[in-house]
Amino acid sequence: MGLSAMRAGYAAVVAMTTLGLIAGCGSNDSDTPDVATVTPASAALAPATATKPAAGQVIPLPSGGRNVAVDHAGRTLAILSADGKQAWLSKVSDITAPPRVLDVAPLSRIIARPDGGFVGVGPKSLILIGDDGALTRRQTGIGEPLSVASIADGHLLVGTANGHVVEFDANGTQVRDIGGLVRADDIAVHGDQIVVLDRAQSSVTQLKLSDGELGLSLRVGNGATTLISDRYGRFISANTRDGEVVGFFGDPLVMRFRGAVDDAPYALAYDDKSNLLWVSVTGRNEVVAYDLGSGEPVEKRRIPTVAQPDSMAFDQASGTLYVVSATGAGVAAVSR
Repeated sequence: MGLSAMRAGYAAVVAMTTLGLIAGCGSNDSDTPDVATVTPASAALAPATATKPAAGQVIPLPSGGRNVAVDHAGRTLAILSADGKQAWLSKVSDITAPPRVLDVAPLSRIIARPDGGFVGVGPKSLILIGDDGALTRRQTGIGEPLSVASIADGHLLVGTANGHVVEFDANGTQVRDIGGLVRADDIAVHGDQIVVLDRAQSSVTQLKLSDGELGLSLRVGNGATTLISDRYGRFISANTRDGEVVGFFGDPLVMRFRGAVDDAPYALAYDDKSNLLWVSVTGRNEVVAYDLGSGEPVEKRRIPTVAQPDSMAFDQASGTLYVVSATGAGVAAVSR
């Protein structure tokens, strides 16, 4: 790491630690915490017309998609429609066939379940989605969920628009409710470490689940939007507004890298085998792969993709990156 990068990293850590002192205390209070906020960032609008055809195989979809997930066995691809009212299931082995269309209650997010299938979260409900299309609905008291993550023992964490993270057991029974954030837009998990992204504070915050409280909170520039974890236990966020990706590691978290990504980075995915971080760049309708082996992002691959690439998932089993258009241009399947 160069001297200028080290100085920038040190300054960022100081600023982030200051934020941690402000927002690091957990609370079950439903009131919004009195902390500094920014206007929550979102994906930048893509160019109206593509300049290059999308790389890989482009498969049509009924309309635009909100997010995408691949089951852990690599057998089924699930895409949530842009309005959240349908889930489309496709067999990876027959990806070009028309998807199975499932009518679901309006959902905010879907993810893969460790034991197979998927789970979606929407207003007042959790929906378990089997690979065969079977639906199991469970009622919750959450009016505006934003995110969902799976943890040990089949438990689920649901992040809310009023800054709470609510834990549910495998039967859908609420276990605990931890407040103290402004929003809980994304949740990433590695082992027993849990980190929550808050777009309104442009921050990442450790969640001490066993203690029922929040831990250290670190600032992520002025416009953090998405968050993932990789197999090494790094937590990586896209700072869309400032044009960068930022990586964190350790317990307590510290910032380990930040790398410039032009034209509005947004969706993130990680290829465990090739150790590449994939970043969608909606301002150019591209996806870019970065090698993080040196401790700083090093660009390795840049390819054109479908319009408005707001969601991505990497299938570790087949080595395929799936990039979903939010505006109806289909899903691009790009082989490793």
